[in-house]
Amino acid sequence: SPVAAAGIVYQSYNITESYRKPNISLPMPSGVAQNDLLLAQITYNVGNVVSTTGPSDWTLLIRTNNGPNPWDGQHIGQAIYYKVANASESGPYVWNISWGPVGSYSQSAMGGIMRFSGVDPISPIFGYSGGIGNSSNLTASGINGVPANSMLVACFGLDGSLSSFAVPSNMSWFYHDVFDAGTVGPSFAAAWELYGP
Repeated sequence: SPVAAAGIVYQSYNITESYRKPNISLPMPSGVAQNDLLLAQITYNVGNVVSTTGPSDWTLLIRTNNGPNPWDGQHIGQAIYYKVANASESGPYVWNISWGPVGSYSQSAMGGIMRFSGVDPISPIFGYSGGIGNSSNLTASGINGVPANSMLVACFGLDGSLSSFAVPSNMSWFYHDVFDAGTVGPSFAAAWELYGP
């Protein structure tokens, strides 16, 4: 998701996980100031029968579900939300999760929040895209007309263990993590690149 503004700086992040719960609670990243952009990634098992509801002041940017059949071995879902921080920002931020028919063994979710300064608080998001696949190579679709000095953020969710994951040489990690509650769970990752002139 390119973020349109000059002087954008990645500042901090926080990640967490949830197992057999109807929600996931994400801590606020450190140092949040007014007009910072907060970008949240929520990744969960069995995507297309699961629904997520974020805090009322967060905006859903995009949701993707992999696999038309939730039990076909490709069952993963992801939702990306954002908000512009106010002057009295406080966490944690809680996303409610409706698991539908998903058995408790597979009720696994991971979440992360990234913080950026220097973003245009009126129009913080220039564009976004999303996709799904079943491959060891993860491909993000492109966005046309990205202005200079934008921040490109890539968020990936995987069904299963993330034993080895490399990003393109021009990108840097925010985080990459494997669900570790002792059961089947997703892996997720986020990386960034400052899109220069």
